[in-house]
Amino acid sequence: PITQATLETLRVEEGIPYVAMSAPGTPLVGARLDALGLPTLFATLADATRILRALALAGVALPDAATARFLFDERTAILTLADFDGAQPVGVDAAAHTHANHLPALITLMVPAGAAVGLGTELERRMARLSSEAPTDLAAAVTTLGRAALLAAALR
Repeated sequence: PITQATLETLRVEEGIPYVAMSAPGTPLVGARLDALGLPTLFATLADATRILRALALAGVALPDAATARFLFDERTAILTLADFDGAQPVGVDAAAHTHANHLPALITLMVPAGAAVGLGTELERRMARLSSEAPTDLAAAVTTLGRAALLAAALR
């Protein structure tokens, strides 16, 4: 947690205050995505969506949901948001809308085309919708991605 003492000793570079922190894992970018396997990939996307939803509930919006913002620990399968650069306080509704708009690009980047095929017609339809348009409810998106992870694991 960030304490008052931490805030008082923020580092400043080029006039911009920042806090450096460490977390386990490596950036969730590029080739790392191919190695995860579909169940872990869907579960990781559900975790990323949970993180975006939590930020939205706090009224904070990120300018994007780039995979480089996240660290993934392969040993524990824990995803951590490690880059808050550009985060802005905008209110709960605006942050939820912003993060919902980020989700299709994140899903398209992380999930191979046709990955949801075989998960059932309804889930395939929901996944196709998530990858093409912003969801109206981030919690429902988490549920859909979680179901995809469970079914992908069961069908393995």
